Amino acid sequence: MAEYDTEGLTLYLVNVLQPVGVGDLTSAARRVSRAARSTRRNTRRRVERDLDRLAWRGLLVKRGAKYSVTTLGLDSVSRLGLGRLRDKNRLFILKRAL
Repeated sequence: MAEYDTEGLTLYLVNVLQPVGVGDLTSAARRVSRAARSTRRNTRRRVERDLDRLAWRGLLVKRGAKYSVTTLGLDSVSRLGLGRLRDKNRLFILKRAL
């Protein structure tokens, strides 16, 4: 994945998995970006960097050790046209949980 794609991916993954910790988010990012062949350490650093940037811009909020998307972040996901895809992924997560 290109460097500029990672913040959008991180925002999307937090939106689907929220509230989510850094460990779970790093695992999900690794599964999605396998083609990038980044190392485990690089993926975790990239995710942490993206979380800091997104939180600074007001798109995410950190409560305890978990992150969630703010209203502004939700608007950004919707403007990217990822709302339906997010909802579909949430349904698959619920299906697996049942």
